[in-house]
Amino acid sequence: LPPSFTMDAIVPLVESFLSPLSSAVAFFGVELDHPVHVLAEILLAISLLYLLMVKSSRIPKVEAPLSKEEEDEIINQWAPETLVPPHTHISYEQWTESPPTLLSSALSVVTDVDKKRYINLSSAGVLGNQYHPEVIAEAIKCTSVYGVGSCGPRGFYGSLQPHLELEQHWAKFMNIADAVLFSSDFQTPASIIPAFLKPGDHLVVDEGISFAIQTGVSLSRGNVHKFRHNDMKDLRVKLESLEKVFKQEKQRVFLIVEGLYANSGDICDLPAILKLKETFHFRLFLDESYSLGTLGKTGRGITEYYNVDPNEVEVISASIGNAVGSMGGIAGGSVFVCDHMRLNCTGYVFSCSSPPYTAAAAITCLDLIDEGKELKMLRANVKLAHKLKRSLAKYFTTSTFDKSAYIILQLNSSFSTNDRLKDQRLLEKIVRAARGIKSEPGVDFAPSVSAVPETPSRRSTRIALKTPAKKEKGKGKKTSTTSSSSTSRGGEKVDGVLLSMPRFCEQEYNEIPPMIKLCIAAQLTEDQLVAAFETIKSAASVVLKA
Repeated sequence: LPPSFTMDAIVPLVESFLSPLSSAVAFFGVELDHPVHVLAEILLAISLLYLLMVKSSRIPKVEAPLSKEEEDEIINQWAPETLVPPHTHISYEQWTESPPTLLSSALSVVTDVDKKRYINLSSAGVLGNQYHPEVIAEAIKCTSVYGVGSCGPRGFYGSLQPHLELEQHWAKFMNIADAVLFSSDFQTPASIIPAFLKPGDHLVVDEGISFAIQTGVSLSRGNVHKFRHNDMKDLRVKLESLEKVFKQEKQRVFLIVEGLYANSGDICDLPAILKLKETFHFRLFLDESYSLGTLGKTGRGITEYYNVDPNEVEVISASIGNAVGSMGGIAGGSVFVCDHMRLNCTGYVFSCSSPPYTAAAAITCLDLIDEGKELKMLRANVKLAHKLKRSLAKYFTTSTFDKSAYIILQLNSSFSTNDRLKDQRLLEKIVRAARGIKSEPGVDFAPSVSAVPETPSRRSTRIALKTPAKKEKGKGKKTSTTSSSSTSRGGEKVDGVLLSMPRFCEQEYNEIPPMIKLCIAAQLTEDQLVAAFETIKSAASVVLKA
């Protein structure tokens, strides 16, 4: 440009060009009276339109191809992730050290496992209904009519007459309006809890609830508040903290407890909970999986034990695979509650319904509970077992309710290492020793319990504990010293006592101490119980070296 062509010369030209527009142009309600401003705003508007209309383009990243050597090096360095996370509490070798349990007979009071016979303290079917002749006959009769499987969910041709009859029978048995049958006892609480909660609702749960209930809580979309196990004072504090929620009535509050807690063996304080329910209007969910068939005058669970109307509880669920002696789960309440469960519980809507013969068998099992013969035998054995457990006080501690057929044994403070894995290993050795399985080099504990017939319906037992073998002087032969609690009369030989150790998941609310769970069956004789507890005591003495 020539030197005389300066900005002072350009501005008049622009003003003369834009002066007709400057008086009429306004941006955002503000009139622009200077032509340069008008030009700047027009250019800005054009730029914005251009940016909005033009698609963004990315410069493709060109990568040089890898050589064969580089590809091989990358492949060799790649390590796939494991499908499951590694065990943090127990190694694979430790896990597989315990011998597998292979049953070769019915799970009765004397059971065949791995071709040996044991007194059975491991079966949750404490009433013995699962091998009762009337139950078996009814299952066979039902199978001949309906076949083995239902082959479909309840809503899609999976509902058969035995299912409906069991629901009606259990509702009448529990004195509630209606019931819903599930094919899995684990699925029952895991399906019911999410079905009733909506986002924003509140769940107040006992820290000691079982993993099945914990699963339902985790699947729900509510706000979870945990209170200390069976602590009614802490429960009141948690409910008082939700006072605004109760007043606004926009979100609902649910309280979840167990009648007889699976992980501790104690019972909930149902009267105290119902008293709190009068002040705080929550909805109560009660699981009776371990109390059904064992507690109450006629085996109807914790509500009958406390003489409480079951209709004061919104939802009652239970397993029919424990004391009842069949398979699956069941839940009940009002007709409205049960209709809601049938429409919204995933375990009901999507899972294949239980085999019809298990429902027919469960009906007969409930009738047997009503007759009360097995229940009366169970009460006598439970009373004796809780008396015998005192002999184990040197080694074990327990918080089990004194009328419970399920006794929890945990190492007491004198023998606990305060290390969960080490305590678990000690209990596993005791379980193996009670079965007569060698635990470690130098320890030869082989209990031999022999059942001697007294009458056609009852048997007597004796126990013999083998000490480490000793060589006879000068002969080089091994002999064993045997101590027996009774005379060595002939009879059916039993090789030991079958015990069980519950396994727990890492996702549990609390790190539950390892335990042995004793299941006291109604059909056990007094001599068998005495012999079994002597075996446990002797096994603990050998393993714990006390």
